[in-house]
Amino acid sequence: MKFKSKILKSLLLVNIAFLSLGSQSAFANTNDRQANVAQNSEALTRNQNFTDQARQLQLAVDDEVNVVNSNAYFNYASQDVKAEYESAIAEAKSVLARLDTASYDELRNAMNRINLAKRNIKAEVNNKAQNENKKNQLRAAIQRNQTTLAAAKQLKQIMPNYVKKFDKQLNALIARSENLIARANKILSTL
Repeated sequence: MKFKSKILKSLLLVNIAFLSLGSQSAFANTNDRQANVAQNSEALTRNQNFTDQARQLQLAVDDEVNVVNSNAYFNYASQDVKAEYESAIAEAKSVLARLDTASYDELRNAMNRINLAKRNIKAEVNNKAQNENKKNQLRAAIQRNQTTLAAAKQLKQIMPNYVKKFDKQLNALIARSENLIARANKILSTL
């Protein structure tokens, strides 16, 4: 009986040893699988980012028709800003043409260049619009002051006796209107 018990104990120990070796190799396989999954996930994320960037760049290139045909671009953008935008679009088309060899950074840089060119167009057009608005305001102020000036001079001419008691204020109004008209014309010439 002791012999049987020793054999059973030995068999039990051997089984436990095999089980522990098997679980260690299973653990190693699990770690390898997790590493492969992480690498595949990272590659998939990289590929997805590349695909998204390529799609965004293609949309920006396709939007060229809308940008070039816009009133702002056509009528208000300078030749320098237009050339910058057209160069950015040409570069983007070149990167897209060699998409299979292009890097993510090339796609991103081309997209950034297009966005910068569009921002420059917008800034220039907004600046010109603000200047045009200022010009219109100055023209309106000049016209109001010219009307005031003409009315004051006419009042002095038609009713000289009546305006004698207001002559000082009327002369100040005429001088101020003439001064404002001169200043507004000077500013208008610089815009």
